[in-house]
Amino acid sequence: MNHDDLLGGIGHVQYEWTQMAGCAARLELVVGIRTPEENATLEALLVHLRCLVNFLCGNHAGQWMRKDMKPADFVRTAWVLPDEEMDRRLRGRLSIINKSRAHLSWERVTNRAGVMWPTGLLAHEVHCRCTSSSTRS
Repeated sequence: MNHDDLLGGIGHVQYEWTQMAGCAARLELVVGIRTPEENATLEALLVHLRCLVNFLCGNHAGQWMRKDMKPADFVRTAWVLPDEEMDRRLRGRLSIINKSRAHLSWERVTNRAGVMWPTGLLAHEVHCRCTSSSTRS
């Protein structure tokens, strides 16, 4: 990647982060049952969260596709989350986001318990991972 590509990439990562954080902040103000607009905000938060988890951690298996943006593209060295448990926790959220929001799956119909989305916590965890880095030796 050249310098302009990297700056463009940084802009995309920043966009995902600011959108996710903004959605989380709006949802923290919700009391009671969400309105249709608030539900759309939750879904937007989860899409942006998924993009950031994929950026930070890769896919469910912790791998990036060849054309995926990843932290190593910007630091020019191998990069991993410093906390392996958090890496697994963030990647583990990909499946529930996909099943309950990003795909038409039967999970939406059969999971009558629903999913509690601690939006502030989700945003905080990704924020902490976006602002810290580690290299493998």
